[in-house]
Amino acid sequence: MHQSTETYLDWFILREIPGLGCRSIKRLIRIFKSPGAVLKAGASALGAVQGIGKKQIKAIGRHETVKDAALSELDRVRQKGYRIRVLTDPGYPELLAVIPDPPPILTFIGRLNPDLPCIAVVGSRKATQYGLNTAGNLSARLARSGFQVVSGMAVGIDAMAHEGALREGKPTLAVLGSGLNRVYPRQNQRLFQRITRYGGVCSEFRVDEKPTPANFPIRNRIIAGLSCGALVVEAEKRSGSLITARLSGE
Repeated sequence: MHQSTETYLDWFILREIPGLGCRSIKRLIRIFKSPGAVLKAGASALGAVQGIGKKQIKAIGRHETVKDAALSELDRVRQKGYRIRVLTDPGYPELLAVIPDPPPILTFIGRLNPDLPCIAVVGSRKATQYGLNTAGNLSARLARSGFQVVSGMAVGIDAMAHEGALREGKPTLAVLGSGLNRVYPRQNQRLFQRITRYGGVCSEFRVDEKPTPANFPIRNRIIAGLSCGALVVEAEKRSGSLITARLSGE
């Protein structure tokens, strides 16, 4: 069973509270079991949780101030027909849940296919034709072998990774560095639609979040966290792809 709209609202409120990051929220949920219990907890109980400081406790105590923003965001998600998975849902990806800082909320279109083993295929936006062909062919073979190919829907290697899986009629999962209302890059709008038909597109960001540069390294931990391994094609020495590979190794 998935959670009710009212319970989802508690999750959205928790995410809006200033000073609470993904690590803090995971710790709180591990202790209190639900966001509603976190919001009702007293200062002494909250203070007993490792890593939760006075400013965070005060912000949790004033959570009514962010309720309207949370309700507005939840309404936008519902109006668009986007689906929701929260950290304690049975359908939340199992591997992702165990990383140190899993997103408390994932919104998505299509399917997450949590029962399929995932493998990340990532690489350069400025790949050679050889690299593009390699990424597409390897992804197709991985998809035929029963893996769900996970990537970031960027131009270059990411797009070819998704294309390789789609070529086989197999599910692939794209993780955005923006909200679901902000498909990026724009030229991948058609790819976005095809991915949602066969697999899914997900994001931890608010639905209207813009694709700012800072979002992509944050997004990469999800690609790594979903996957049992990472295949990197033609990445530069300083690149998000190698961040993903490092996180995957960890």
